[in-house]
Amino acid sequence: MTPAKILQQTVLCCLLCLQSLSLSAQQLGQLELEELDIYIENALQEWMVPGLSIGIIKDDSIVFAKGYGLRRSDEEEPVDEHTVFAIASNTKAFTSAALAILTDEGKLGWDDRVVRHLPGFSLYDPFVSNEMRLRDLLCHRSGLKTFSGDLLWYETRYSREEVLRRARYLEPVYSFRYRYGYSNLMYLGAGQIIGQVAGMSWDHFIRQRLLQPLGMDRTYITVEETLEDSNIAWPHHVDLLGDRSIVLPYMNWENIAPADALNSNVTDLSRWIRFQLDLGRWEGVQIISEEALWETRKMHTPRPLEMHSRNIWPSKHFEGYGLGWQIYDYHGCKVIGHGGGSDGMISRIMMVPEEQLGFVILTNCINAIPYTLSYYILDKYFTGMSLDWCGLILESTLEDEKLLRQHWEEFKSSTNPGTGPQLKLRKYCGIYGGELYGEAEVLLYKGQLVLDFLPSSKLIGDLTSLEGNTFIIRLRDNPSLPEGTVKFLLDESGNPRELVVDIPNPDFDFTELEFLKRK
Repeated sequence: MTPAKILQQTVLCCLLCLQSLSLSAQQLGQLELEELDIYIENALQEWMVPGLSIGIIKDDSIVFAKGYGLRRSDEEEPVDEHTVFAIASNTKAFTSAALAILTDEGKLGWDDRVVRHLPGFSLYDPFVSNEMRLRDLLCHRSGLKTFSGDLLWYETRYSREEVLRRARYLEPVYSFRYRYGYSNLMYLGAGQIIGQVAGMSWDHFIRQRLLQPLGMDRTYITVEETLEDSNIAWPHHVDLLGDRSIVLPYMNWENIAPADALNSNVTDLSRWIRFQLDLGRWEGVQIISEEALWETRKMHTPRPLEMHSRNIWPSKHFEGYGLGWQIYDYHGCKVIGHGGGSDGMISRIMMVPEEQLGFVILTNCINAIPYTLSYYILDKYFTGMSLDWCGLILESTLEDEKLLRQHWEEFKSSTNPGTGPQLKLRKYCGIYGGELYGEAEVLLYKGQLVLDFLPSSKLIGDLTSLEGNTFIIRLRDNPSLPEGTVKFLLDESGNPRELVVDIPNPDFDFTELEFLKRK
């Protein structure tokens, strides 16, 4: 049973009850901040989240800002509203805002062909390559499936230019503009256009035209400058079933920066939210025109709601994607927001412009609290009532994780373990590769096969025989990725001609990589 179905059944069995109101608690709409404070504390304990920082903005003022927990689970430094976290895909709205500035200046238009500004831009289909417009890059309708090609940049040595060049080998799964497919690579293309048109890199443009004017002086682009800050949260991998937490290093996202690179804090991001709620104005200066900013909030790619959503979110009737923003209706208001996820961190920014309300939630492990807490805050604000979203999603998450592990164990037991590989181990060794990703090497080390993804310095996996020509792979230094399989396909002579990697996870599709035997 999927988490959505589990949640649906759980919600239908729950009674929505009004919480008792405290006259002494500060209120925001019908949201009691004192009650919210207690709720967050309990949610962190239940989800084993090391640290969280939250800020709430109402009518151009920060009405609530607080940190919870620890920056690192193995140290005693507390999180506060100034603690820096990775915000990952919340970077995308900065990229769309940068393009909005350039449209204001007449240097480009939303409907310009991408090839006009990036002549070398090429995707799998020549028609799509020529017809792709700037707005297409930002609203996830390229025809690629969600997260397609993300292994091109994940901890690889490839430059931004090389990552984008290799995107031409990704086969689309949908027709162009037919349906939603979340793409980090298209935002990389948007960032490259900014560099071409503005006469400076995406990095410099974001700093000079957005971060500096807004006074976001502790929002960083590179890992190096982030690590120089004395108040940073560290990423964590938390195993809820195993009751353990592991501190992770910061990832270097330089080669996908326009989609995911920014690291920031509640104080700085509160400025960003206030700027957005004031339709592009900051301290009396119109940095982005209202018209250009409004364009980013139009729905460009709809995402039809499933029928069961009416039982979970009865006040939600539509959702979709604009230009760097997710859009939906809730309790009769338009909600604009986005989430961000990196290795060991999850963030969320939400805004209700009609109410001049916004909030940001930053956490330092992979968890659903930013998502569930968003609904809790909105429900409480509008109605004074809410389901225990954090508890409900935790229940379905634990059940889903148990099912995944059960299915994996059943898969392994359904094979013939212990029969040994079909060939001698040295026969599997060699270089395998394809045009999309590049090469991987299988080598023998201390009697065990090792698979080294050569474009990356960190993707190395140990292979253990499962049956025949199939091996189990466990990546070193990647606790967030599960075990998977590596299957060697043989030619007519009984020699390896190709290997197929399958590491099931929601973020990276190893099966789209081609690894043919080269030598």
